[in-house]
Amino acid sequence: MLGVCLLLLAEAIGFQWSSGALTSEFGGAPDEAAHYVTGLMIRDYLASLPDSEFRSPLRFAENYYLHYPKVAFGIWPPLFHLLLGVWMLVVSTSRFSALLLMAICTALLGASVCQAVRRQFGWPAGIAAGLLLVSLPSIQESGSMVMADMLVALLCFRAAQAYGRFLESERWQDSARFGVDASLGLLTKYNALALAFVPIVALALTRRFRLLTRPQFWLGGLIVLALSGPWYFPMRQMVLYAAEPIPDRGLIPAVMVENLQKLAGLTGIGLFLLVAAGFVATISGAFRGRRLEGQWAALAALPACVWIFYSIFYPSIEVRYLLAAAPALLVFLVAGAARLAAWLPFRGWSVRGKARALAAVLLLVYAGETLALPEKRRHGFSEAAEFLLARPELRQAAFLVSSEGEGEGMLIAEIAMREQRPGHIILRASKMLAKSTWMSQDYKLLYRGPDEIQAFLESIPVSIVVLDTAPGWLAMEHHRQLQRTVEAYPEKWALLRAWPQGPGGAAGPIRLYHLRAGGNRPPGPIRIDMSYTLKRFITSVDREVKPVGTGGEREGRRQYGEAAQP
Repeated sequence: MLGVCLLLLAEAIGFQWSSGALTSEFGGAPDEAAHYVTGLMIRDYLASLPDSEFRSPLRFAENYYLHYPKVAFGIWPPLFHLLLGVWMLVVSTSRFSALLLMAICTALLGASVCQAVRRQFGWPAGIAAGLLLVSLPSIQESGSMVMADMLVALLCFRAAQAYGRFLESERWQDSARFGVDASLGLLTKYNALALAFVPIVALALTRRFRLLTRPQFWLGGLIVLALSGPWYFPMRQMVLYAAEPIPDRGLIPAVMVENLQKLAGLTGIGLFLLVAAGFVATISGAFRGRRLEGQWAALAALPACVWIFYSIFYPSIEVRYLLAAAPALLVFLVAGAARLAAWLPFRGWSVRGKARALAAVLLLVYAGETLALPEKRRHGFSEAAEFLLARPELRQAAFLVSSEGEGEGMLIAEIAMREQRPGHIILRASKMLAKSTWMSQDYKLLYRGPDEIQAFLESIPVSIVVLDTAPGWLAMEHHRQLQRTVEAYPEKWALLRAWPQGPGGAAGPIRLYHLRAGGNRPPGPIRIDMSYTLKRFITSVDREVKPVGTGGEREGRRQYGEAAQP
């Protein structure tokens, strides 16, 4: 099995390389930079403990947020960020290190599918299913981003398998395994709440209602309450905040259809027809009084419950939320292919020969309809970060970046990854010039025009403004005001560099403006409004750089050279 895992790991890394993820910024999804910076904060906190007296985690996090305002601890449950932080402490804080962890999660998910298929249909089918899972475009895309979705998919699939074993064995150990895996999923991301419906659906399919009277049936739920309750109960207000805005219930019928189409799109319509055939062939007996194996009932319940949860209870049409259904779909795909191979009326052909011929046809269908290599493009923020860190006169400078939330996070993550932390103070225009919730609700401007914005910038002072002028995203009013500010004060703001270079040397969309005068002014306090999460402001008293982590400087010098360090 180790050889299969290594094969799947190599496949996952290969897809990361082909997508450009190994060299592009953490911008594949709006939350990717937040996940990376939060994991980096945990890594630096752990690294600081042996070399200093015990630090208050809250004070450490507040100071970290003042420098890198993309920390999102508490917006999601803590397991993924803890895992990422410990991983980076042991391995490295580099981009490849973070993506290697994601590739390992992807390979483990493929290996779990391989094991499930192998038990029913043998090793060749199992290996083929694992390779197919890792190659699915949605899996490729998710595996090339530092996001929690892949780990959630792995834990949800393991939980469903454990519950299937419990339905067969009725042992308390299998119920306990379901409770542990479900708890780990819930402590990774809220998507795992879909697992709450798996026992209900699986029990209905198997009609083993007598289990409701057995203590071991309730053991899994008690373990979930014991392990995940200590997080969810005290953080319940944050959970509700992260769920805002609550989707419109009137969207449910349309979302149900849309999510069914997206489930089919995971494999492509051609292969999904076999998934449906395998599902019907396996489950239909339960409706005719036949005994249904617990494993098949639980695996059928998983995609059904994911679809129900994100179509009815929290209507959403993002395909990454449906990834937890993908491994079960692959198992039913193999089941459908096995039934079709046995049915094919080719006289003189062995069952194995029919299976090989069918596999070749399905591979052609998949390659022609579904297989693709998603691209993760570079935006220019990594070049901007390298340029800024290479300038010694900007060692103590404060930067202001204005883009959509994804773009602001990319620059923050790129600088944090390269410097001794905490180093520069990076301010987000979306938080300093305006006020809104995590999901950009309740938007409100804080300044009335260029004059007030210029006075604010000089009060800190902000030495560098990074403006994202790329077309294709709806710039908010504070961003347009900031653009007007640098244009209204040409004697104070000089265009320093732009990335990437356009045709004929034209300035690219990522533009760096440098404050000509006022940069030597005594620093003023910085106040960041955290009323939505901490119910108060956090404030910098002074701007003295006091490193609180270890290893960042050594690692940065090793990767980027002495000149890149503040």
